[in-house]
Amino acid sequence: MSADHEISRRTMLETLGVLGIAATTGLSVSRPGPAHAQALGGQETVQDGLARLFGARAIKDGWTERSVASVVVSLVRAVSMFRWNCALADARERTVSASQSGRNSG
Repeated sequence: MSADHEISRRTMLETLGVLGIAATTGLSVSRPGPAHAQALGGQETVQDGLARLFGARAIKDGWTERSVASVVVSLVRAVSMFRWNCALADARERTVSASQSGRNSG
């Protein structure tokens, strides 16, 4: 190789990596083919669509009093754990600062 056409190892590896990814994902350099329209049926009603999706199963909202209560209980627990962790961190910080000030004054 002559001096004007040298490339770094990093540039070569990056180029090979990009080419490898392009080959793996199936990226093509050729022009894409023409798009064709889907054959769509007539418009279905909301009731027909729901019947097609869910069949005879009942559609439930999911938010019952029990689930709302469990969410509230989880939030209360999370807040209390957060407060407990903050208090623990404050106590540790006070202990560390007290021991450091004791070393510095002694």
